[in-house]
Order: sequence, then structure tokens, then C-alpha cells
Amino acid sequence: MSWFRVDDHLHAHSKAVRAGTEAMGLWILAGSWAAAEESDGWVPGYMLLRLAGVGADGLAERLVAAGLWEHAEQDGDAGYQFHQWEEHQPTRAQLEEKREQARERMRRARSQGGTVRANTESTSPAVTATRPDPTRPITTSPAADAAEFESWWEGYPKKVGKAAAAKAYAKARKSADADALMAGLVNATAVWQASRTEPQFIPHPATWLNQGRWEDEQLTIPGASETPARRTLMQCTDPSTCEGIAHPWSDDRGRYYCQGA
Repeated sequence: MSWFRVDDHLHAHSKAVRAGTEAMGLWILAGSWAAAEESDGWVPGYMLLRLAGVGADGLAERLVAAGLWEHAEQDGDAGYQFHQWEEHQPTRAQLEEKREQARERMRRARSQGGTVRANTESTSPAVTATRPDPTRPITTSPAADAAEFESWWEGYPKKVGKAAAAKAYAKARKSADADALMAGLVNATAVWQASRTEPQFIPHPATWLNQGRWEDEQLTIPGASETPARRTLMQCTDPSTCEGIAHPWSDDRGRYYCQGA
């Protein structure tokens, strides 16, 4: 998943003010499209009508006049290029390099029989979880989806908006394995418990899913010792096995986790 980055001072930027609210709406939608398509900021003219409807051409020209877009052509198609896209947004080459690095980390971890750390190369003490094989197609069925969601829901510490969470879970399953969603929840829950996070600061289940939080970078356990031997969170079948290792955490399903060597 890629993101279209928008600075929190955009509303006051002189170019945005000159372009006007309607034109900036087209700018945002077109930026989202360009990020999803990894087009490096190029938007074909034929997309404007779908993005902004009648009058889109006029809005595009306002963006050109404001210096936010430039007229451009690719493969014979006329369109527009975001000004200085590569200075503010990741390019296709950068995204592909990042994906290849992630694939290489997955290959190394699987070949060594260890755990795969999510989207980071950090070596700080952290919660880790086994990630699914991204080369395997994600398959699901309504019945399996419902059962998986109920299992995931049981483990979520803030049970608010179950219907909305179920919809968000079904949407998330289109791009993520059930194991990845559960692993991400285990990571997050462990950190919330370890840091004694107040309930009001834990996001609603649907929000957590819609924001793709299972893909968060490596989460650091507050208070974890900074020792040369890095420790990761692991599930244990018997709480007594945690004695002498680290203080155990447990979730709502009676599962225990501790920091193993």
C-alpha cells in the first residue's frame, strides 16, 4: 500500500490559496490516484472527468496556473504532472526497492526458520510476530471469514462497534492473511498492556483495521531492557515457563506471552 502525503500546512500554502478549494479537491484525488498507480505524479487527462466531473479541465488549468501542476504527455496521452513529485512523494523506483528489501528480509527469515519483523530493520528491543508468506494467494470464504473475525474480535481489548469492525476486517482480509491480522493484534495488545495504555487511547477496532495498523513498524515495549541479547515477545503454553525470563502478559483468550531470549 502506498500513501499520498499531504503537509499539514497545505491549507495555508500560497499556491493552494491561489488554486482555490475546488481545484485543490481535484489535486488531492489525483494525488491519491497517482500514488495508487505509482505513476510518479503523472495524471492522464482522461482521468479528470472521473475524478472531478464536469469542469475538471478548468480546475486542472487553475492548478497549472498556481504552479502545482504542469502540462505533460506520456505514451501519446496528454495529461498533467505534479510539480516536484519526487521531492515530496516516494517514486516507483523507491517503492519497488523497499518492497524488494522486505521480500529479502522475508526470504532470509524463512530460510533461517526465525520470525519475520514487520516493515523495519530496527534492532531495538521490540515485539515481533511471524508474518505470512506473501507469495501465497490469500484465500477466504464467508464462513471462514466470520470465524476468523470472531477469533480476532475476542482478542481485541476494546470491544466497540462490532458491526463496523466486521466490515473493516472483511476489507482487510482482501490484502492480508488472517495470521497477519492476528499477529499484528498480539503485538499491539502486548504493547498496550505493557505500557498500561488507558482504554480511551486504544483505537476502535474498525479504526485499527482501516488504518492498516497490523503493518505498523516494529513496536517497542516500554521498559524493555537494553541488553545485547535482544528479546522478543513469544507465546507460551504454560505461565510457569515465564518464570525467570520476564513478566508474562496474557490476553482475553487466556493466552500468555513473555519475552524469550
